[in-house]
Amino acid sequence: MRTVILVCFVSLLGFIQGLCPHLAGDLELWSESNTWGAGGIPTADSDVDITKPILVDDLAVSQYNCIYVKSGGRLVFSPDHNPNLRVHCIVIENGGEMHIGSEDCRFIGNVDITLLGEHVDIDIAGFGGKFIGVRQGGILELHGEEKLGWTKLTETAPKFDYTAGQSFRHREVPGIDNRAGMYIYHFNRTGGMVSSIFKRLDRNTQAQQDANIAELFTFLYRDRIVIASTDYKYNQAEVVMIERCDECDDNQIKLSRPLFYTHFGEIYKGVDMRAEVGMLTRKIHIKGEIASGNTNGGHIKFLMGFKSVRVQGIELSSMGDPEILGRYPLHYHMCLDLLDDDVYDTRSYIRQNSIHDTFRCVTVHGTHNALLVGNTCYNTIGHGYFLEDGEEKGATLYGNLALNQRKWTGAVRVPPDSNPTGAIPTDKSKGPVSFWLTNPNVKVLNNAAGGGDGVGFWFIYPDLPTGPSRNLNLTQFEESKHTEIMLFENNVAHSYMRAGLFIDNIEQDDLTASGYNKYDPWENPLIKSDHVPFYITRLTGSYHLHLLIL
Repeated sequence: MRTVILVCFVSLLGFIQGLCPHLAGDLELWSESNTWGAGGIPTADSDVDITKPILVDDLAVSQYNCIYVKSGGRLVFSPDHNPNLRVHCIVIENGGEMHIGSEDCRFIGNVDITLLGEHVDIDIAGFGGKFIGVRQGGILELHGEEKLGWTKLTETAPKFDYTAGQSFRHREVPGIDNRAGMYIYHFNRTGGMVSSIFKRLDRNTQAQQDANIAELFTFLYRDRIVIASTDYKYNQAEVVMIERCDECDDNQIKLSRPLFYTHFGEIYKGVDMRAEVGMLTRKIHIKGEIASGNTNGGHIKFLMGFKSVRVQGIELSSMGDPEILGRYPLHYHMCLDLLDDDVYDTRSYIRQNSIHDTFRCVTVHGTHNALLVGNTCYNTIGHGYFLEDGEEKGATLYGNLALNQRKWTGAVRVPPDSNPTGAIPTDKSKGPVSFWLTNPNVKVLNNAAGGGDGVGFWFIYPDLPTGPSRNLNLTQFEESKHTEIMLFENNVAHSYMRAGLFIDNIEQDDLTASGYNKYDPWENPLIKSDHVPFYITRLTGSYHLHLLIL
C-alpha cells in the first residue's frame, strides 16, 4: 500500500510540476552565481542574455538595461519572492520563453515590472524602446490570479449626504455608525452580462462555460475598483478602494470612502441601467515609468510568427505613447491570421486584464481572429479597443468593459509625415471611441461602453485598408461597406458626449473621418449581389446626446 501511495504521490507531483512553470526541474536560480558562469550574477544596468531555464527568485539587483530571452532560454517568475523588476526592455525571440504562471497554474504571487527610460534611449528594430516584445518563435505566457474582471451594481449606490443623519438607504454594517468607509455595496453574483469565466477557448473561439462568477467573487481588501457614471457626465466615474469587511456576503464589498456621485443600480422598466464596476488591481503589474509632464509610457508588442502569446489577469498602467506611432499597452502588429496552425502553436488571447491610465488599451493591427475577452479598459487617452487599419477580420470582442476614453489634446501627425504620432485625428476630434471597429467582419458580444468624450461603438470602414495593411492586398475596394456585420448583440453604451453607437463616415487615407459610408451589405461583398440585412440585437443605451446614428 505504501508503494502504491508513493507512486501516486510522485505522479501527482510530476503532474503539478508540468502545470506550474516555476516547479520545473531544470530551472536554475537567478540569485545563484553558478547560474551565470564566470561573469557572475548580472550587475545593475547591464544587458542580460537568457539562454537556459532560469527562475527569477531573489533579485539582489533589480534594474537592468535589456533582457534578451533567446533560443533555449526560459525566464520563469517565482510566486514565492514577489520580484520587482526594473528594465528598459525585454526581447523574447527565436524559441525564447517568458512565463509568469500558466493556464492551469495561475500565478498567486506579486510581480511588478517597470519599463524605464525615454523611447530614444534604446531603439530595437521592430519595437523601439521601453517595451516587452515577442518576435518570431517567442513565447509569452502571463497568467495572473483568477479574479472577476467587472460586474454590475444590483442596488443604487447614493452619493454621500453630509446633511443627513443616515447616509445610505441600503444595507449598512450592523452595529457600526454611518461614517466614511463603513458602507456595503451589492453586486450581481453572476456579473451581469459577464455571466461566466472562460477557462478554455478552442481555436474557433467557441467559449466553454466552466465556472460561475458566484464561485469566483474575488474583490479583495485594498483592491481598487472603478464605478461607472450613470449620468450624462462620464467623469462621474469614481475610483475607490475596498475596505476590510468580515461581515460582507460574497456579493458585497465595503468602500474606504463615501461616494461623491449617485450610481444607479436598477433595471428600470425592463432597461438595464446598472452601473458597471471594473477591477483595476492585479497581482502582476506592468507599468511605464513616466516623468512629470511626459507621455512616454511602456508598451507590449507581438510580431508575426510568435509561437504563443496568452495574456490574462494582469494590470497595465502608464502604458502607450500618443506622440510616437506604434506604442500601445497591448499590440498585435501585422500578425496575419492567429488561427494559422502552421504559424501559431496555441490560441492566442488577451483576457480579463485591467488596463488603466494609458494611451489606448488593446490594438489589433493587420491581424485576423484576435480574441479579446473580459478586459477592463479605464481612463485612457484616445480610442480604447482599436482595430487599426480596417484589415482586421474575424476579431471577437466578448464581455469587455471600456469607460472614460478622453480626447488627445496634443499634436497629430499622420504618414507620410516623417515623425507620425500614435494619436490619429479621431482621437482628437469626433472621438475618441471606446470600441473602434474598422471592419464589419467582427463579433461584438456582451460588451459595455461606459462613457467618454466621443462614441461608445463606432463602425467606420476605409474604402481600402490604411497603413501597411493595404500592401497585403487582402481586401478589395469597398469590400467592407458591402460586408454584413458578423455579430453585434447584447451590448451596452451610456454616458457619451456624442453617441452610443455610430455606423457611418469613411476613414480616409489621412485617417480623418468624413463622408457618408452608405453601408449596404451584400450576400457576396466581392461582387454586386442581393442585399442582406444586418442586425443590431439587444443594444441598451442611455445618457447620450444620441443613442444610435446610422
